[in-house]
Amino acid sequence: MVNISRLLSTFGLASLDGNTDNIDSVLENKIKPGLNWIVAMAVVAAVAMIIVAGYNLITSNGDPEKIQKGTKGITAAIIGLVIAFSARIILVFILEELGLQ
Repeated sequence: MVNISRLLSTFGLASLDGNTDNIDSVLENKIKPGLNWIVAMAVVAAVAMIIVAGYNLITSNGDPEKIQKGTKGITAAIIGLVIAFSARIILVFILEELGLQ
């Protein structure tokens, strides 16, 4: 496991903005909650997109343009969720490999 604070202290970068906070505590207290917040907002946005796209599909009355718009909206929402969750998984994996989890 790598201690980021010790690694950065060798270069004189152990403190951030003159505070006593080290990079480990900044990652633990700011990056992780921010990452969780971004994923939560992506889920909310995706659910809203799925609801709107579903409404378009229900009210299409056979109109091919509305059907296409609805299916594209659902596809985009699902792809967005996959990207958001994949990004979170990758970042958590990187943080764990650095010993910051």
